[in-house]
Amino acid sequence: MINMTIRTLIDEFLQRKSVQTAIAPATMADQCTLKAGVVPFVRSPKGSVEYLVMKPRPKHDETTFQICKGTRQYQDSPHHFTDIKMGEDPKGPKEPLAVTALREGAEELGLKPDDIKHMIDLGPYEFPSATTVGKMNRMHLFAVEIKAHDKAHILEKEVEKTTEARSWMTLEQFKEHGLASHYDILSNIDWGLSLLKAKEDHAAH
Repeated sequence: MINMTIRTLIDEFLQRKSVQTAIAPATMADQCTLKAGVVPFVRSPKGSVEYLVMKPRPKHDETTFQICKGTRQYQDSPHHFTDIKMGEDPKGPKEPLAVTALREGAEELGLKPDDIKHMIDLGPYEFPSATTVGKMNRMHLFAVEIKAHDKAHILEKEVEKTTEARSWMTLEQFKEHGLASHYDILSNIDWGLSLLKAKEDHAAH
């Protein structure tokens, strides 16, 4: 479980940094979303992109690499937060979706606010339920560009026991080794980040 020190660092980071909007801004409907995730990425000098993904420790069946995501929490006491359950009416304030994403990144990837150059709101995505066949769930995703010199260092950081492995992958590598439904999402994100980069390069000239 994440400690209050990391939660404080996340809050300070979000107060200090503005979150760029890439594809879709947060909507009122998204405030009911119970899942959020983070997609850390690095760009090489030649422009190629790698993404940091994780493999959950299996409870029963074998797992595969996927996007880091988790459940939104609410504050049930001054120094304690609890996962929000489906259909539940939380008795305390819900954490912002950006906080959920960064908290999960800290727990499952070893990501810390100081590793991040900037953060991009990617908006909501749907993904198949892992427990109910045919059911689709919604998660709100954020991309974070990582400082190049921190790329390898992140993999050395301690993570929760629920994470079995972490890896930096290109989109094509993820297509081969990652969860198929998450590949479709990552492909869309890759396209969106390419558009943003082209826009930034154009503005620079």
